[in-house]
Amino acid sequence: MELNTVSAMMGFAKKLEDDATRAYEQFAEKYPDKKEIFLAFAKEGEKNKTQFSRVYQEIITDQFVEACFSCKGIFPEDYEAKIEITTTTNLAKDLSSAIEMEDKAVKFYRIATEQLKTLLKDISRAFEKITKIREDRGSKLKSLR
Repeated sequence: MELNTVSAMMGFAKKLEDDATRAYEQFAEKYPDKKEIFLAFAKEGEKNKTQFSRVYQEIITDQFVEACFSCKGIFPEDYEAKIEITTTTNLAKDLSSAIEMEDKAVKFYRIATEQLKTLLKDISRAFEKITKIREDRGSKLKSLR
């Protein structure tokens, strides 16, 4: 199903952040020696959600978004990562899954930023900041390998 409104994009962004937060909380439990970094990532995800939700609420109402602005070519399945955290997976496999999740989120935020840039600059800037955060997170995860 294509995300064709800003409201749908915002809902999907919230889901991406919720999924990442949940995964990092589970990683923190599974890998106590890396707990601090994983909990920092989870906390960062909550901040990301707050940031773009606040901008969205301040700038625009759903009626304006739905009536006046649509998006094209964003399909959630292209940006969702399935992370299965089990007792049988090891750190290397879990890190690879987390890196894939971050890479897919970055792709979504880049496309969303580009599509929102012309009309909804404040939301676009919020997504651009989150793109940078998620890129940095991916780099940190790669350094843990």
